[in-house]
Amino acid sequence: MGSILKFVGEAIKKFLAQKRGLTNLFWQQGDIEPLPFADNSFSIVLSRYAFHHFLNPGAVLSEMVRVCRPGGRILIADASLLSEKVDAYNHFEKLRDPSHTRALTLEEFQSLIADHTLQNVHLAFYKVEMELERQLAASFPNVGDDEKIRQLFRADIGVDALGVGAHLRGDEIHYAYPIIVVVAEKTS
Repeated sequence: MGSILKFVGEAIKKFLAQKRGLTNLFWQQGDIEPLPFADNSFSIVLSRYAFHHFLNPGAVLSEMVRVCRPGGRILIADASLLSEKVDAYNHFEKLRDPSHTRALTLEEFQSLIADHTLQNVHLAFYKVEMELERQLAASFPNVGDDEKIRQLFRADIGVDALGVGAHLRGDEIHYAYPIIVVVAEKTS
């Protein structure tokens, strides 16, 4: 099954590149620990909406820094919650997507950055608005967990224990993922 999914994924990537006329790129699949690239290979290394899946975010950032050229940039965009809300958030996200490991807090991101050879660190924040039913339809919860999520969100409207500002728009439950963007340079 894995080889079939890999083949389909590669075919989709090639189709999209051809459709957009992109010829200056190639696709390579590999593990994050370690990344399959030499030291100082890239001027930009980024991770978008993936850190919450990593078992060891510090090791992942170390690999990102390793393959980044001196003076190059590291960019991370991912969910980040207040420390008092992160456990509730992680609970519902694990129900929605069993591959979710845990979201990091702002303090954890700052500590990760401080532990690496990075400078000129910039942080930005934004929210990604979602409608609960559409998000559930695009997710892979275990049987019965979708109803548990609905109950959690209904109970959280006006409370925000989950950290996502659950609210109603008509009969639909909406919420917003809190995202942090970290941009930093590898020291020369």
